[in-house]
Amino acid sequence: MPKCILHVGMHKTGTTSIQSSLKALDDENFYYARIAGRPNHSTSLQSIFGTLNTGGSRKHLGRNGLGRKENADRARADLEASVANAHGRTLVISGEGTLRLSAGELRKLAAYLAERGYEDIEVIAYVRPPYAYVSSAVQQRLKTGAGSSLMIRNSLPQYEAKFAKFDEVFGRDKVRLLKFDPAGFEGKDVVLDFIARLGIPRASITPIRENESITRLAAQVQYQYQALVEAGLQRPVKGAMGNALCVRLRPLDNTRFRLAPSLLKPYIDSVRQDVAWMERRLGQPLTEDLADEPGDILSTEDLLAPIPGIDGKLRALLAAAGVTLSGRDAETTGDLISLLAHGNRKPDDFAPPRGGARATEQDERRTARRALAEMRRKLLP
Repeated sequence: MPKCILHVGMHKTGTTSIQSSLKALDDENFYYARIAGRPNHSTSLQSIFGTLNTGGSRKHLGRNGLGRKENADRARADLEASVANAHGRTLVISGEGTLRLSAGELRKLAAYLAERGYEDIEVIAYVRPPYAYVSSAVQQRLKTGAGSSLMIRNSLPQYEAKFAKFDEVFGRDKVRLLKFDPAGFEGKDVVLDFIARLGIPRASITPIRENESITRLAAQVQYQYQALVEAGLQRPVKGAMGNALCVRLRPLDNTRFRLAPSLLKPYIDSVRQDVAWMERRLGQPLTEDLADEPGDILSTEDLLAPIPGIDGKLRALLAAAGVTLSGRDAETTGDLISLLAHGNRKPDDFAPPRGGARATEQDERRTARRALAEMRRKLLP
């Protein structure tokens, strides 16, 4: 009986690296599904079996310019082709967004695969301990320019809500949950650990590291820049562009970003029952080193603190990237960040400050202070 491996995350456990590394997998025993041209199958599975296939076909367009129905039709056709191309080999499907499907929607997915001969479905997921999960989830929002929508309470792991339904639909013996503990992985690499557990030959894949952690300084720059965006002084830097900006900022600092455990403790304490549920399910504790460390973010004031010499550092990065700054001596800090993210910007590409005049450094600081104060209120309830 052919087997299907359904990798469902969880988020913040190296899923992007796993997907990027396995996207070309096609050997004598394993075939990685090719769906909608993306190694992450989350959106495709949601469009086929979830709620992303509802609504007007052109009301909401995806990145490819297609509407919901067109994207769902394409994803379904690609999944059908992947099942056929697997030719009875183990089919690997990966998408952390699958965690958002309801139990009923997961049954539709299971029935679809069973009708095509894939009745043997094994679900696999890595589970990150709560403190590390929240800190990583918050940094991801910083990287992608979420700004004032950044809320710690919204970043809690919600273990039972995400995983109990998989036990219900597929059977507990078919759902393999693994503690995310890179220190214990082969080569401290989740990709190598993943393929070893599945029995995928090492020669069949080339490990790729994606979605790397952001540094403390990059987090500060992103957070403070978002205030300028909200004040209408700079263009947004979101999604993949935000990730790219963080990569470009990495040479400035090697201090890792981490929220202080003392900051997160009240939030984790509020979901102790949920953590206990996952510990019982895993059969092991989700213990973590809870001591604050130098450089930890203790409050939003740490994110808002001035960065000494940042203008000179940004100019050096721009010069190294080949961006010409002649005639740009009056550029503000925000302008330099925008140049680093967008390249040669045009002044009319973003909303000008009140009065229509070009922002000065003083304008930026004055207006940004108001936006930062609002962000401070939104970040922590």
